[in-house]
Amino acid sequence: QTILAYEMNGQNLPESHGAPLRLRNELELGFKQVKWVQAVEFVESYAHLGQGEGGFNEDYEFFTTRNPI
Repeated sequence: QTILAYEMNGQNLPESHGAPLRLRNELELGFKQVKWVQAVEFVESYAHLGQGEGGFNEDYEFFTTRNPI
């Protein structure tokens, strides 16, 4: 689950916490967390992307057996 956060505790996200927008991806290890977001693309459907399967994480054994946080 990926979250794009622009608020924290009902307040605008402070710069010290990644303002103006912070991307949080619970399924990635800490050292693989996104540091900078350069662009965001919104699509109506991801069917043309293979249903989101067959990427690096699915093909790499270490990532196929992990549990969500």
